Amino acid sequence: MRFDSNFWQAIDSRYHPELKAIAVERTIRSQEFLFQDKDPYYGFYVIRTGKFRLFNLNDAGDEATISVLGKDQTIALVPIFTGQSHNHAYCQAIEDNSFYFFDKNKFISLIKKRTDLLFSIAEMAVDFTLGFRDKYLSVILQRAEDRIIDFLRELGAETTYVKLPLAKKQLASLLDITPESLSRLLNKLKTDKILSETDGAYRINKYNFTFPSNT
Repeated sequence: MRFDSNFWQAIDSRYHPELKAIAVERTIRSQEFLFQDKDPYYGFYVIRTGKFRLFNLNDAGDEATISVLGKDQTIALVPIFTGQSHNHAYCQAIEDNSFYFFDKNKFISLIKKRTDLLFSIAEMAVDFTLGFRDKYLSVILQRAEDRIIDFLRELGAETTYVKLPLAKKQLASLLDITPESLSRLLNKLKTDKILSETDGAYRINKYNFTFPSNT
């Protein structure tokens, strides 16, 4: 999916000093909220270390995980262009994290003076939006096994063992399956020798996707 765009790699390095000049470095502890639904929107974030999860709650209080975001990815970038005044999701740290905060007014003032920087940022916002389309299509067109493997692949499981960054209930919500199905399919993938597991971490041995990601 397109949620994994690297903020700094997507922007010409000549603009990095100007961006860091208006950025505020902050830290947050695991399980703390970066923002919650209906909080005022003040700007966006670029993750330095750790991971966050985005999720929504329905009227019954059930969580629907939207995505998991890590190093150099952006959070809440799209509202810079939509002009919304409030956040429409919850963002929670799932590790002790550090990040850059970009105040929306300072950032807008900067990109108004740097047209090519504006285009780079707009492209990232569009890419993130398309990521939601990809997620929707994957739920429709991919088998559940494919979605599990695709998620692990994005964590780097093709080259090393990775731990699941979410509780199984939260990960199942992200993958649009039940927690019971997730456990069963993980066991099946291990039995079929598609996955290896050690100390709760997984690695992909081999896999052929029935529906490729990033389409």
